[in-house]
Amino acid sequence: MFPWLGFLLFGVMLGNIRWEKKIYRFKRNIIHIIAISIIIVGANLWLYAPGDLLVRDGNSELFFFPATIGFIITAIGVTVLFFEYY
Repeated sequence: MFPWLGFLLFGVMLGNIRWEKKIYRFKRNIIHIIAISIIIVGANLWLYAPGDLLVRDGNSELFFFPATIGFIITAIGVTVLFFEYY
C-alpha cells in the first residue's frame, strides 16, 4: 500500500508546483533530459532486476504486491515527462 500512496503524494506535489506557482508546463530542456534519464535508469532496473512478483495461476498480481523499484522509477520519469508536455 505504501508505494502506491507514494505515487499519490508525488502527484499532489507536482500538481501543487504546477498550479500554485503558475507553472502550467515544465517545458525546460533540463527537465526533459532528467525525465528521459530517469526513464532509462528505471527501465534498466526493471529489466535487469525485476524483483519478486506474486504470481497465482499464471497471473501477476501487481496491485496486491508492492511495486518494484524499477517500476517506481520508470513511473516517476513518465510522470515528469507527462507534466512537461501537458
